[in-house]
Amino acid sequence: MNQYSEHEKLNLFKNLFKGREDVFAVRWEKGNKSGYMPAYHYDPYMYRLHKMKGGTFKDYKDKTYLPLTDQQLLKHFNGEQLIGIYPLLQGNTSWFIAADFDKEKWRRNVEHFSIFVKNKIFLRTWNAPVPAKEVMSGYFSISPIPPSGVVRF
Repeated sequence: MNQYSEHEKLNLFKNLFKGREDVFAVRWEKGNKSGYMPAYHYDPYMYRLHKMKGGTFKDYKDKTYLPLTDQQLLKHFNGEQLIGIYPLLQGNTSWFIAADFDKEKWRRNVEHFSIFVKNKIFLRTWNAPVPAKEVMSGYFSISPIPPSGVVRF
């Protein structure tokens, strides 16, 4: 993929992973726990004052979502940060299904997902013969999928 320009790579990614653009997730780690949370813009000084008064980030009101920009994506591509996108759009549809199989029953879940995708069960659940592309851990559609049509194990 090195023969493609930075702009072409960004466009390819954004065409495959169409998600919310008004917010994205960042990975966090604390001790032996980790996860993803929305990326926010906030004044660290004001937040520190809030925290000194017993407040938490959860109840801190003076914060806004950071939008997903090309710069944020490039940081992700270059390994500077781990981000996630929110695939469920504000209209309650999604352009793709991403699957995470890391629990104890992952083999069975992978098999079910594969059968599910191959049979296009979710497409038939809302009577829309939408061409789609299967990948190792996801499914890309050429039109938005309603939540009722997303994975049902």
